[in-house]
Amino acid sequence: MALRSHSDRAAAAPPSPRHSPPPPAPSPGPPHSQSSRSHSTSSLPPSSSLGAHVMHIASGVLHTAWQHSSTILRFDLRQSLTFRPPTRRRSHSLRTRPALPGASVSSGGPLYGGDANGYGYDAADDDEYIAKDASLFGSIRGGGARVKLMQVWDFPHREEGEEKNPWDVNFGFGANVVMDQGRVEPKFRLRAQHVALHLLPEPALEMRGKWPLGDTNLAVYARYRVPIAGLGRFWESTNARLMINLFHPLGTGVHLTPQGVQFDDHVFQLSKFTTMRVAAAVDFPRQFPLQDGEQPFGLRVTRLGLRSKIF
Repeated sequence: MALRSHSDRAAAAPPSPRHSPPPPAPSPGPPHSQSSRSHSTSSLPPSSSLGAHVMHIASGVLHTAWQHSSTILRFDLRQSLTFRPPTRRRSHSLRTRPALPGASVSSGGPLYGGDANGYGYDAADDDEYIAKDASLFGSIRGGGARVKLMQVWDFPHREEGEEKNPWDVNFGFGANVVMDQGRVEPKFRLRAQHVALHLLPEPALEMRGKWPLGDTNLAVYARYRVPIAGLGRFWESTNARLMINLFHPLGTGVHLTPQGVQFDDHVFQLSKFTTMRVAAAVDFPRQFPLQDGEQPFGLRVTRLGLRSKIF
């Protein structure tokens, strides 16, 4: 057996724990790993992160809700409008006035729930020759012109052209601008096919419906509106309104009448998102030659409405 020296035995023996080198220090990891570990150990995020998280969720909810809404712009006349061109002759009381060209425009009764005092109002009574009555479109103020801008939601949400159920709910808010009076009215309502709850500008309950009349080409449109304050005794309410109209659901186009030519209410599709409703008549004189002060013709606009989906 070979004899090993003391130095050989010392080199072959394992190092004593007392003299072993210290373990290497752990290398520092990337900064983000340390922050993630420290973040996971905390039970709640910092207040700034919590607020940002809440704002992110709220903005997502609002964005989704806004995507499912539509912005609707309407323009219509709430009263019938009559246009009379300048008369062929003037009466003796008017001959002393300067002969300025002009036309008179008068508004008839309310078509869409306007005030009853609209009957008989003549925009040209004060001065037959004022320039603002020189044309039909320059005197729309006499027809109760209204501009309405609404943001609406349908529940449940349906795609464009998808059939709706009678009890689908439509929620909308916006404003009416009554151009005759320069007044802005807030609008807030919930509506289904046959019933509507108006909260602004005045709380009211409205019921309405359209029904065909047998085998005829006519239909009846009925609407009843009563303020919420008088709902308990609606039969005595002086502010309740009942409106019943006969109309042609599909329109009849242009046809002759004893007074002249009439164009019934009809819907024109101006674009994919814009429609127009119009009903008008042209009245011709009943005898020739024209009598003193008789109009050569008269134009009556009984309905004019424009609806556009802008967003």
